Amino acid sequence: MKRTAETDFPILHKYAGAFFALVEPVFSKNIKLSESDHFGFMALCFIHKQIEHARSLGILIDAKQYPDSVILARVMLEGLIYILWARLEKNDRPLSWRSFALICDFETLLQAKERGEKVDEEIEKDLQERLATEAQRFLTKGAKKNGIEKFPNPYQRSWNLDKNGKRVELFEMVTEIGDPLLKKLYDDLSQLGHWTVRGIGPLLKRSNSGIKIAFESNENAAQACAVCIQSLGGTAKAAAEHFKLDIEPKIDQLFTEFLSELGVTKAREV
Repeated sequence: MKRTAETDFPILHKYAGAFFALVEPVFSKNIKLSESDHFGFMALCFIHKQIEHARSLGILIDAKQYPDSVILARVMLEGLIYILWARLEKNDRPLSWRSFALICDFETLLQAKERGEKVDEEIEKDLQERLATEAQRFLTKGAKKNGIEKFPNPYQRSWNLDKNGKRVELFEMVTEIGDPLLKKLYDDLSQLGHWTVRGIGPLLKRSNSGIKIAFESNENAAQACAVCIQSLGGTAKAAAEHFKLDIEPKIDQLFTEFLSELGVTKAREV
């Protein structure tokens, strides 16, 4: 059967709502978390953010703001890629994501000083001590070689670094995850957000009377719902698997029902 946005959108819309209804109540409850469980901490932060994005995406879809829903879907997909990449090295990468809060605090402190604000000496001392013991991984190449005292801010601006301290780009994460289709999908979704002619061009509809911008695009709506399902469901599954929650088989079953209704026999493993 030939796939069309007109026929697929109602199915995708229904299952985006079904995934939200399944996932939101489970993660709205308190979940026990060890302070040393860095992946668990990251997964909980990400699933809560995905839930809120899915809620907002549903509002946009209901209001027929389809292009904006695609932009939000792209944000959700980025979150899925990050969590799947971090899961490949559960001890180190989530710790890096979490520890980067120290760099954010350090930058806030620098900005306060630049504005001439008084900074609490005890807070600054405590932060510097933690940076010295917990943030060495974030030092720039120059700071490692020449010493941090030579740089006003000796730290990198990204948490996603490899063993050598080099920033890992999104396409490299996707390659390591083993699903190059995620990168293509992310690039396609990025077009509207980046104001490219490739993104806006398909919205133009020409006729004898002139040009119309057709924002109520079923293609956009279907794509946004499909990515929402994948991102929300994939992030929820990663979190449920880690915390051994009984929702995991329910997520798998919902994916199976969703694909069956679309007429797809097999899904990519998340």
